[in-house]
Amino acid sequence: MRKFSFPLRVNPENYFARAQKAAGRYNVDLRGEPGAGHFVGQGFEGNYEIQERTLHLTVVKKPFFLSWQMIESMLQDLFSLADSQEENHSATV
Repeated sequence: MRKFSFPLRVNPENYFARAQKAAGRYNVDLRGEPGAGHFVGQGFEGNYEIQERTLHLTVVKKPFFLSWQMIESMLQDLFSLADSQEENHSATV
């Protein structure tokens, strides 16, 4: 198990829908509510929680052949897609 935290630039209330769309591009299933939930895909799974403007991820399962640095990079890429969308435009990822 490993934990990661990433700051959010967008409004946390709008982040969840964008994150779900971004997760689909990576074949990751993101389920839950805007404040907390679960993700699974590409051999890894974990939980997320948003507190204020910080996204907290806890990875509970990963493929043995992927390093933690690779997992962190993949998660940062995935979740930053949703964070990089402008708040005044709908996400099209």
